[in-house]
Amino acid sequence: MRPLKNLIRITVCLISLAASSFAQDHADVHFSCIQCTGHELRVEAYTPIRSKPVLLFSEKIGDSGIAAARIPVDSSGLIWMSVVKGDTTTKPEVFYIEPGAMLEVELADSTWNAKGALGRMNRHLARIQGVDKERNVVFRDSYGFTKAMDSVEIKTAVSQLKTYQEEIRAEIDSDSLLSQKHKNLLHAANFAPAKGFQLFLDLQKVYSRQYQLVENADTVHVSLTDLPEHLIDKNMLLSVRYIIPLTMNFSFRLMELMYQYQKQSLHEKSSIYEYLKGKILENTGLATLPDYFLARSLAYGSVLEHMTYEELENAYRSFKADYPGSPFQKELDEILDEYATLKPGAIAKDFEMVSPEGQKFRLSDFKGKLVYIDVWATWCVPCREEFKFSKALSTRYAGREDLIFMYVSMDNDAEVWRRFLQGNPDLKGVHGLQQAPEDFDPEAEKKTAFHLYKATGIPHYILIDKNGNIIAYKAKRPSELVKSDYLDELLQR
Repeated sequence: MRPLKNLIRITVCLISLAASSFAQDHADVHFSCIQCTGHELRVEAYTPIRSKPVLLFSEKIGDSGIAAARIPVDSSGLIWMSVVKGDTTTKPEVFYIEPGAMLEVELADSTWNAKGALGRMNRHLARIQGVDKERNVVFRDSYGFTKAMDSVEIKTAVSQLKTYQEEIRAEIDSDSLLSQKHKNLLHAANFAPAKGFQLFLDLQKVYSRQYQLVENADTVHVSLTDLPEHLIDKNMLLSVRYIIPLTMNFSFRLMELMYQYQKQSLHEKSSIYEYLKGKILENTGLATLPDYFLARSLAYGSVLEHMTYEELENAYRSFKADYPGSPFQKELDEILDEYATLKPGAIAKDFEMVSPEGQKFRLSDFKGKLVYIDVWATWCVPCREEFKFSKALSTRYAGREDLIFMYVSMDNDAEVWRRFLQGNPDLKGVHGLQQAPEDFDPEAEKKTAFHLYKATGIPHYILIDKNGNIIAYKAKRPSELVKSDYLDELLQR
């Protein structure tokens, strides 16, 4: 989004990750900034499972330079405040907030200050964040896996880190005005970067194993049980320095697990939900917060890729039964609502394409015909491998005017796409390019078949019936269809 001239935007991002003991489901933010008069206050939530910002509040700051926002907060969390003025943005400032409380923040002469009931807690947090910014520099190379775990640089960095941690620990413990709850959270914030760093180092082992998986797939045994228990800390989920490496680490393991799941024979397979739940509960560390890791799994692309809407619905229903009252249920419900628009019988999501001749047309132009959509790109090797089966299908159904094979290209070079089609004249059907490079913009990208039908990769196949309704948003591949009479059955309906 382009920044607007003479507009100050205050962005507040909230991570809500752990169940709260407070009965309230909101918090108040009181912001004061004399220089910000007439500009806009924006409040956004940062969702814990999908890591998506959600706008919670937006209001123009009055002549007094004061803005008040009541935002939904059902658990303790961290927020980021930043000011955008013209084309410049301040570095985000981190604050702590909790249900039922008021956070008072003042911005004056580029200095942020938290006051009121949460002021003391946030001043300690600011100290932790300041030290963290300095000490994080020594770990920068390790995040790119360019430093070995036993290197002199890493050992020195870890030693320095321990010194900083002990200094801050002593400061927190000596503050008699802090509640024990706030002390525990501050200690977690203090040690979270170190734990996060260890998770990055542990990820090196998983990363290496991914390459072994390709070369020696039959002999590699993959499990979540080797994720060290001491690296899992519920309170540290409030820290970005922790949750980002934890998510990366867990995601790599999920990819491995799904690879192993797909290798199982049909008689060995349980549902994806039961399989993942069992793997998570095997590990004593992950089992301390199973609903978080399971919810994270059920929202992950490599898992969603292998689930139909019915399987997704059953999995989310099982999650609700296994973990009633989980703070992550709301987000899973939102995901299910999104996928409900793609279930069999739902109205097909329309989209626009450009033909090789430069003419615009839409999916809805073919209502009255069975449409088999192939989302692909010239650079996609698996896409091209399927084309020999696509050609066989187009030959088999050459006389059927009520069946359309539609090829929707994701290429960003229109000329490369046209040359490919010219070199493959036997790839018969309707060809369209989703978005020419010169017309590209983020909002238009959201209207592509890839995004509308929640593809996690290509090739991706979609089946639309003659009434313009969805048969399958994740349809069978051409290599599967050539072995069956499935399309014949659909044509007879």
